[in-house]
Amino acid sequence: MFWKRSVRPPEFTLNGVTMANALPFLSVSITPDVYLITGTSEQTVNHKIENLSPFPVVVKVLATAPRRFSISKNNLFLDQKSSTDVEIKLQSGPVRSHRLDFHFLPCINVLNSNWKDNPTIAFSTPYKPIVKHVRYKAPRPWSSAVDELCRSHYQISENLSKVFEEAGIFSSKKESIDMNEFAILDEAFAQNLEKEPVKSSR
Repeated sequence: MFWKRSVRPPEFTLNGVTMANALPFLSVSITPDVYLITGTSEQTVNHKIENLSPFPVVVKVLATAPRRFSISKNNLFLDQKSSTDVEIKLQSGPVRSHRLDFHFLPCINVLNSNWKDNPTIAFSTPYKPIVKHVRYKAPRPWSSAVDELCRSHYQISENLSKVFEEAGIFSSKKESIDMNEFAILDEAFAQNLEKEPVKSSR
């Protein structure tokens, strides 16, 4: 969530500031926010959390599959305009998609001075946090098939290779073409047929 830079935030150290005043100015970023799971073995990822807000925040990290994840900092305090790294370990197991939820609340001294030393208190209050998601994605079932298809070569006849060479499509004779070359030929044929449709001999 980002506020308009032209809007000056209130002074968050003054008495009278409320949580409702502060929440619209809460601004954070997490990188990376998407991670592609590469196999069944244990994987470790460092996520950088940056607090862009004009006040400190408290953070709570939750996982959709708690037994699969080991999180170095489940609850933390992050000062204004500062950043920290959170180490996430995905335990070995089946390759499935998961999600981490990062909950954020403003931590303003005049409102909640005890949150800094004990961030867990913040998330047992009625205040609704800002939530950002980090996704751990399993490869699509067809990914390996598509990769194999893209690496494949397709044999073509000598006559066809000669026609392509004479037309300037290939610089030399070829016995096979890859998927990219096949796509180029397919597009060339499609454009040519639009200009000169094949007529039936009947």
